[in-house]
Amino acid sequence: MGMWVRGVVMLDSPLVAGWRANLVRMSKSLSIIRPFSPGAKSYKRRTSWANEEEALAHFAAKRQFARWDPEVLRDYIRY
Repeated sequence: MGMWVRGVVMLDSPLVAGWRANLVRMSKSLSIIRPFSPGAKSYKRRTSWANEEEALAHFAAKRQFARWDPEVLRDYIRY
């Protein structure tokens, strides 16, 4: 079977809606954005695990990743 995909570019674009969007907008106007920024989660994001199985369990428990096909999630973790 031939390779269909040569590579994937992953972009982390946090989306903010509802009352959180209003909080971000207000904090920008007051120049106190960092604690309320969508990027604030990136500062705290975990970036390493003991092994692939631990990472798989971590991401599979998250709502956004739980719907992914298990093999796609495994490839995401591996690469």
